[in-house]
Amino acid sequence: MKTIVAVLLLLLSFRDSYACDCNTIKGLKECDVAFNGKVLSIQRVDSVIVYYEITFAIDTVVKGKISNQNVTIIMPCLQDGCCGIPMHINDKFAVFAYIEDVGYNIGKRLQTDQCWETRKIQ
Repeated sequence: MKTIVAVLLLLLSFRDSYACDCNTIKGLKECDVAFNGKVLSIQRVDSVIVYYEITFAIDTVVKGKISNQNVTIIMPCLQDGCCGIPMHINDKFAVFAYIEDVGYNIGKRLQTDQCWETRKIQ
């Protein structure tokens, strides 16, 4: 019986490690770059870690410096449960992104996830 309880407690301790848990949602004040744009492409990258590169056609820059008409950000996934934001080609989004050194030889990149105000717009 002690073994069963120990195993159950061990399994429950891993429960939160896969969920996206945001204490606060960050927005314009905290982000490095904010823009409105349309999703041009979505590419899964299988590297040391799996992530997605989403390229946007920029409509309006709200904050930060973006030198190109297109910008690529990364996300950990494209589903709600893993901090991702469901996106599809031609969707329009208000994107709030931050610059992060991802590591894994990926380097500094713009990122967003569910803990930011990034949302689909019409």
